[in-house]
Amino acid sequence: MKIKKLPITLFLILIITITIFYFTRVKNYSIEYVVNGFNVKETFDKESSTYGFIITEKDQQYDFLISTKHIRTKKLLNEIAIYEDEDTAERCIYPKSSKIEIYPLCKKDDKYMDLSLLESDLSSFYVRPEIETENGSYKNIKVNTTNGLKFLVWAHKGYYSITKEKLLDNSKKDLSPMFLSNESYYNKLSYQLNEYVLTPDYDQEYSFDKFYIFNFKKGSLTEWKLDREISYNSYYLGDMDGLIYMFDRKSETEYAINPKKKTIEIVSKDKVGKVYLQDWKEVSTTKLSNTEYLFDKKQNYTYSVEDDILTLKLSNSSEYITITTHKPDKIISQKDDKLYYLIEDRLYEYSLKYGEVLLLTYSEWAFNSLNSIYIY
Repeated sequence: MKIKKLPITLFLILIITITIFYFTRVKNYSIEYVVNGFNVKETFDKESSTYGFIITEKDQQYDFLISTKHIRTKKLLNEIAIYEDEDTAERCIYPKSSKIEIYPLCKKDDKYMDLSLLESDLSSFYVRPEIETENGSYKNIKVNTTNGLKFLVWAHKGYYSITKEKLLDNSKKDLSPMFLSNESYYNKLSYQLNEYVLTPDYDQEYSFDKFYIFNFKKGSLTEWKLDREISYNSYYLGDMDGLIYMFDRKSETEYAINPKKKTIEIVSKDKVGKVYLQDWKEVSTTKLSNTEYLFDKKQNYTYSVEDDILTLKLSNSSEYITITTHKPDKIISQKDDKLYYLIEDRLYEYSLKYGEVLLLTYSEWAFNSLNSIYIY
């Protein structure tokens, strides 16, 4: 019996394919090198898709974390610029790279803080990109800038929808989704997952069997009639992999809701549900009923209020960066390093790129901000 030989061309293609896969597959790595007298430890974590840079010089250390797609080269830093003012005890370093966008990190009295909080004039060292302001208004909501975002603001019978396009062109049809017959001042059981905002039919009194789903991408509203009733004595645990998890205290039932496919499934079984706390954990429905659990996911950027000051902690650092001296009244949402929060009746965005930016102002937020703002 003769064994057929693999054609040379196919054999070469196979070898090339295996070689390309081996040398281009994404891997974790950690390397050390020197730039401008600074020791640099550069890491890549494929699970979180982040590059970390620990930069040290003598007893000074600066930690950076950048969320971005994998880059095929290593040793990404080309230069490190320094700003120092002995009179104000302020010091900044600015790592520069031709492959990745990095922003300066500053210290004052050996404490990390956003560069906007320094006394020094850094205009010759680094200038943040400017935000395009719109200075518009919609339904008594003042718009300083949308900064490329879309907003839904609770309006008692539905939502006000705010976009840059709507502000610039008043002739466009107002597609703000209004769907209730009666006013509801507290939007207790709405939830956002990516482009979807889920809101119960508050016209139903004690329980509901209908959701309204707003799609940010399409700017559209759809109704979803459920095959069951859910009590208003419910809460959301969080979301994971495209599913929103809700617990109904009255029926002691945990649900997984898919707003994209409009499906709802029972998660709890034999009086046991599940909660994501860095990993999936089983929790009794009695505990879920008595305590309001929230999912705890790993985050690259963790914001918290420390001693009435809003701070940012990177996952590769033990230090806290002060980002504003104003204490936020409410954290609205977070996406990567971007945080959205209210100070009285003003909605702000903070990001490493732009710093603190005023977005919208609405007098009602000073009195009622529960699930009142959704951002995409």
